[in-house]
Amino acid sequence: MNKSDCYSAGFVRRTSGLKGEVVIQLDVDEPARYRSLDAVFLDINGTLTPFFITQTRLLNNNLTVAFEDVTTPAAAEALVGCEAFLPLAALPKLDDTQFYFHEIPGFAVIDAVKGNIGEAVTVIDRLQQPVLQVGSGRHEILIPLAPGVVQKVDRNARELHIAAPEGLIDIYLANKNDDEDYDGDFNPFAVDTDEE
Repeated sequence: MNKSDCYSAGFVRRTSGLKGEVVIQLDVDEPARYRSLDAVFLDINGTLTPFFITQTRLLNNNLTVAFEDVTTPAAAEALVGCEAFLPLAALPKLDDTQFYFHEIPGFAVIDAVKGNIGEAVTVIDRLQQPVLQVGSGRHEILIPLAPGVVQKVDRNARELHIAAPEGLIDIYLANKNDDEDYDGDFNPFAVDTDEE
């Protein structure tokens, strides 16, 4: 299995108990979907290695798993820090107004009013509401992913069409015209010593 055929689902955070169990900290949209995993690939020294799961327990985004061939704390300890991967093919297909957070970095972000505002960098999902981070030249635009914001996901064209809240993009791009005069020497702490 190649990494290009998989997506990162999290990493082994720590061991648990005395029977070789580990806790995988999930970094996924809906952790509850992963409660019944039967296998996972762990990145061990750059190689994806399959581990078969015999038991799981989910608490928030922490999935405690018992692996078939890992039965001692020492064996479990060797897995701590390993990134966990799952096959892309196992993901349920989404309609054209939904996306998995891992699939949109690099997509062009097209606003219904402003047009192409930049490139999707990531989705920040550690807040009360997920936020789309868009890179636009030297600027960053943060778009809360409230219901109705995502209008269309065009996977073939690698475009994410949105309807941002009115005025939000203008706040981030208010000084974009200043980029034309930027010579790389801007110092916000410089003191003007010219006397009139």
